[in-house]
Amino acid sequence: MSGSFGLAKAIGHAGEILQGQYLEAPFLVSLPAPIYTSTAEVHPSTDWRINPRTRLKALDAAKIMSPQPLSIKLTSNIPTGRGCGSSTADCVATIRAIAQLQKRQLSSQEIAELTVASELAADSTMFDLEPIVFQQRTGKVLRSLGTSWPPLYVSVIDLGGPDVHTLTTIPPNYTSEEILEFSCLLNQCAAAFAGLDPQLLGQIATQSGKIHQRYHPHQAWPSCLEFALRQGAYGLARSHSGTVAAVLSPKPVEGHSFYTLGEAAKGI
Repeated sequence: MSGSFGLAKAIGHAGEILQGQYLEAPFLVSLPAPIYTSTAEVHPSTDWRINPRTRLKALDAAKIMSPQPLSIKLTSNIPTGRGCGSSTADCVATIRAIAQLQKRQLSSQEIAELTVASELAADSTMFDLEPIVFQQRTGKVLRSLGTSWPPLYVSVIDLGGPDVHTLTTIPPNYTSEEILEFSCLLNQCAAAFAGLDPQLLGQIATQSGKIHQRYHPHQAWPSCLEFALRQGAYGLARSHSGTVAAVLSPKPVEGHSFYTLGEAAKGI
């Protein structure tokens, strides 16, 4: 190893703006949540160690990265089992920390491929706040959506219920009509980012959530959507394999954790 230790962070997410299938490939547009972070600290060691011991996907990522044993410590405020990308963030933070230890420069694409190799399916938060259409099971970028987000306040709401684990969740078997609709929604998504249009982005997120209610229904989704629209929201995003929803709006929702994307921060 080239250094004494490595230290790096990665962000989580608050569900997806859009998730579906394009041709034969599943894809998603993650809603990044910089209020959620995982930090990895790695040191050379005589044997493999990880703390907490349950973060086995990050350990797998480390073993792919390093031929020598490492001691890994993860610190995270990302809820687990709720669809906020905790395991992806752990893997990305670990990969970045090991790259720092090894004095290597890795691109976001390289980190994506390593992360997918570690956990089979990942979200796109190794690209940080860059909006992209991401193929979660190959680690490939299907399409860039620009450089910035429309101005949004994002208020995070947990709909409740038991933990959800991505790899044990049965993927939807979309109909041909839904696959055609996803193609249209992808084009609308590109237009929303090109025009920095938060209203259109909210509508896309809501429609994607409605489609996935057919496959993984959550009993609190309809009432949460009604609540969001009463608050004047642009729409409601959701974790498509989790319990988290995110109100996309021109102002924060009182009583809930929130953050901003795009130019919304100037209004605080």
